[in-house]
Amino acid sequence: MLREDLADPRMVMRIVSFEARPFAYVQDYEVHAWEQPHLAAFPVGTRGIDTFIGDPAMLGRGHGPAYLRLLAQHLQAEGAPMVVVDPDPANRRAQAAYAKAGFQARDLVATEDGPARLMVLV
Repeated sequence: MLREDLADPRMVMRIVSFEARPFAYVQDYEVHAWEQPHLAAFPVGTRGIDTFIGDPAMLGRGHGPAYLRLLAQHLQAEGAPMVVVDPDPANRRAQAAYAKAGFQARDLVATEDGPARLMVLV
């Protein structure tokens, strides 16, 4: 799936590093670039984020909320009216990281991949 996204100009893909050590992957996209009914009501220009930390040694140390906050601020400075994420409702660790980054939990929504907790940074 990532190989397909590399050639897709609608997707911005990044490797996140701390002190020259890569530890996470994050991508962002305009939420209307693909049909996603649970994101359809958001204004044009809203950016969606997908991410994961690949290095377990970096978990639980505050790096996730830090890079998520920085990315969201960057996206808003570029004109995004809102930034959204939709983690699995069972993934409490991800939801806590998003909340620490400033995202507010909203509705539980249905997606093609199953239920998700909609979280929004305005």
